[in-house]
Amino acid sequence: MKFYFASTPTDFKFVKGKNVLVSYYYILQMKEKFIWSNLKEKFGFKNVFIDSGAFTAYTQKIRIHPHNYAFYLKNSKWIDYYSNLDSIGNAEETCVNQAEIEGYCGGSILKPLPVFHFGENETYLKFYCDNYDYICLGGLVPYSSQPKSIIKWLRPIFEKYPQKKFHGFGISNPYILKMFPWQSCDSSSFLMGGKTGCINTIKYGYISLGRDNTSPSHINNKSLEIKKFIQSKCEEYNIDYNLMVNPSYLLEGSCLRNLFNVQIFQDFVNQINEERGFKEEVIKEHPPLQEIDFEVYEEEYMDDDKGEILDREEITEEDILEEEIERKPQEIQKTLF
Repeated sequence: MKFYFASTPTDFKFVKGKNVLVSYYYILQMKEKFIWSNLKEKFGFKNVFIDSGAFTAYTQKIRIHPHNYAFYLKNSKWIDYYSNLDSIGNAEETCVNQAEIEGYCGGSILKPLPVFHFGENETYLKFYCDNYDYICLGGLVPYSSQPKSIIKWLRPIFEKYPQKKFHGFGISNPYILKMFPWQSCDSSSFLMGGKTGCINTIKYGYISLGRDNTSPSHINNKSLEIKKFIQSKCEEYNIDYNLMVNPSYLLEGSCLRNLFNVQIFQDFVNQINEERGFKEEVIKEHPPLQEIDFEVYEEEYMDDDKGEILDREEITEEDILEEEIERKPQEIQKTLF
């Protein structure tokens, strides 16, 4: 199983030498024109997976046209894997986007991984499995606190299509990662270290390192065995334990917690792979890198004929609602349960 750490440029320093997932939405938002094509050289990433970022764009009232997405993919040779531009709440349109991207420039160039979401009509999954070997499963993040529901949805998929490869968007639950034979998964949960002051030990769950030491999950209230385990891992990862657990050092501690979470999670994935005999393929040779001229990109590929990225103010709540009502066939709103 390949595990991709979902990241933005501000987080790349935590995942050097790892597999990384980047959202196309955030690529578009980099006003300073971050040079994406040298990611592997600069950070030593093994494989780079591009997600369309459709959900984030949708919540921000920004539209992404499949032609724009296809243009970027075609001209970005540093990308190893990429998923389809999924349409939130509309499996039919997601399927249409798949065909549009595959047909870009006459076809045969782009092959995005299809995306099937939690709650969508299984007819779409059957279509993807009949025509593709590698399929992404998404829409699970809102149910991350309901692992039983996720497992109930995933089990029949893996049982019915045992020969297919599946990528899980937003999957970091250790039990679910071990329970199913994933080809790959991704998550940004390692950033919890900086946001909530926690580290994920996997073995002992989440441990709080914040100022509030009254919580049962706080490290001060944990056994000596757990403290020694964390200390030994810090020593192994060359992380200053005292600095990491000291709430007075906000920035330094936050960075160290993120580093701890990344490394311990990578160790967990490596353990799963060793038990399964899974050897991670690393793409070593890539075509020559091609830089994107963003001025040309914005002028020639963001026009009204091929789609547009609109300012947030230009799209109203009524526009979104009206558009959703028009494009949501009632028959695909049925859940699998």
